[in-house]
Amino acid sequence: AIKESLVKLQELLDGREDIFKVLDWKEGVLYIRDPLFLFYLRWGGGVRDMVLFNLALDRISGFKIRHDIDYRENPDFDSDYFNDMVGVTKHSRLKKERVVLFVEKSQSGYIQTKPIHTSQRTVSRDSADGSMIIEIEVVVNPELISQLLGFGKGVRVMSPRSLADKMCDIHRTCAAQYSTL
Repeated sequence: AIKESLVKLQELLDGREDIFKVLDWKEGVLYIRDPLFLFYLRWGGGVRDMVLFNLALDRISGFKIRHDIDYRENPDFDSDYFNDMVGVTKHSRLKKERVVLFVEKSQSGYIQTKPIHTSQRTVSRDSADGSMIIEIEVVVNPELISQLLGFGKGVRVMSPRSLADKMCDIHRTCAAQYSTL
């Protein structure tokens, strides 16, 4: 279904001179010729207000030609749009924050070699127990929370307090689900 939808989209794009060719099909394989194309598939813009919102690529079931709406560039989007976040969720209420994390030895090697975000900086290391404290400058969004939860007890949020409280609430709820076993 996705292939058919993308083929329909390519047919639409081929008929417009102001939009570049972004797809190629060769031997049944899809090639993306411009990386921003996935952004436009993943995100949409409000027709009147140009507000960015999240649309799941894997849920596209088709496209409809709208001759009454002209394509417009969104002046609020630039190539740095995703630089301050993990994942893709970002809206006007989410602002970049300094997130400080305590990392236990069990996760420190992994996080040191595979940073959570490009802004990651090591604040301190404890050579006695192998732990470290790191900080990142990111938008606190669902994808960041999910990634932090994936580290289990190996990572603890030190700040901001709002994120630490959210993580604590999630862990309490999870623990309660297992209390009846």
